[in-house]
Amino acid sequence: MRMKWARVGKIRYLGRILMNPPIDWRCNQWRGEGDESMEAERAGNRFPQGQQQPQKSLRQISGALVVYVPNTFNLCTSTNPLSEVYRSIEKRGFHSVCVFGAGDDDVYDVVSNFPIGYAHQVRWLVLRCCNVTDKGHEVLLEFFRSVTHLEMSGCNEVTDAGLWASLHPRLVHLTLADCINVADESVAAIAQLLPSLQELNLQAYHVTDSALAFFGPQQSGTLRVLRLRSCWELTNHGLLNLVHVLPNLTVLSLSGCSKITDDGVELVAENLRQLRVLDLSWCPRITDAGLESIACDLNVLEELALDRWVSPFETFLGF
Repeated sequence: MRMKWARVGKIRYLGRILMNPPIDWRCNQWRGEGDESMEAERAGNRFPQGQQQPQKSLRQISGALVVYVPNTFNLCTSTNPLSEVYRSIEKRGFHSVCVFGAGDDDVYDVVSNFPIGYAHQVRWLVLRCCNVTDKGHEVLLEFFRSVTHLEMSGCNEVTDAGLWASLHPRLVHLTLADCINVADESVAAIAQLLPSLQELNLQAYHVTDSALAFFGPQQSGTLRVLRLRSCWELTNHGLLNLVHVLPNLTVLSLSGCSKITDDGVELVAENLRQLRVLDLSWCPRITDAGLESIACDLNVLEELALDRWVSPFETFLGF
């Protein structure tokens, strides 16, 4: 799923920021009945001469993601811009909310002003570069009780206790990245508390082989996507348990797991026969011998990532 970012006065997509996007984007799903001001803006708001209107429409963006960014709403002319933002979320039918650069006070603001009747529609909650504490996370997850997808990136104030409180059994998708307190105990909590987990994306420098030993039969029936990125302490020994308890994985990333060698790749190829996507980028210890194992055993593989490899493709010429 490609995330599009919507923000007051701006729409960012495909790496660009468009100031005052074309009014046709907003009128289809932003304007309520009887809102004459939008009709007036439709007549006056146009792209500068010679600038082509982008092909993406707001209809394609709506429902993807709305971003709450503290200290940016003073750009609005409204006396109560936050209320307008929250009402617009409900009008557009957003099912995902991203809280960026926020603290506990901002969390309490969201909980206090967000339409209570619409909170149960939110399925995807993203926290990025936040200073929210354990208590703030608990409050936020208690408010958005229907969330099944949780992403936390750069949330360094959250401890193991806060993470445990965030792990509700309803979660099917979890992403943890650049959270300095995430370690082996965090993976233990994930394995214990999320019986329905289907996708886990983990980027944590302090996770070791011991963490992978926490996965067991409970995850084998549901977990299909596992991305372990820049887990520098993982070795082939950790993969030994992983491939036996999670034989049904279809997507596996070991990107940046720099201690993995050809022996680890051979374990993956021999045991994870359902893999369709495998990412071995930034794994400098893997050679052509590892690729040969992949070519021989992973017959349904559709995508293989080998970024920062040096001419490894000769191995495949004979297959």
